[in-house]
Amino acid sequence: MTNKQIVRDFYRAWQTGDESLLYLHEDFQHHSKQGSFTNLEQFMEVCWGKLPAFHATLLELVEEGDRVVIWYRWENEGMPICEWFRISDGLITEIRVFTA
Repeated sequence: MTNKQIVRDFYRAWQTGDESLLYLHEDFQHHSKQGSFTNLEQFMEVCWGKLPAFHATLLELVEEGDRVVIWYRWENEGMPICEWFRISDGLITEIRVFTA
């Protein structure tokens, strides 16, 4: 599976509610201007299943080595969002979210 597919599956998991599509490393971290999660358990407890279904319009997806950057528009509203993924051995280890 390519790193791009791992990221696509991450978004598909949010759209469908299928947790098996979340390929997250046990040391997973998530950072955004709303706050940070420094471990997988915390991220899953706060986010998974508690946010509305995620529907986005993909604008661009770029892969280079262990990094994938995705640029999308959430619900076709507002400014585009950019998320930077780091992937190691088929698992997402870190996501950094950049918004306006």
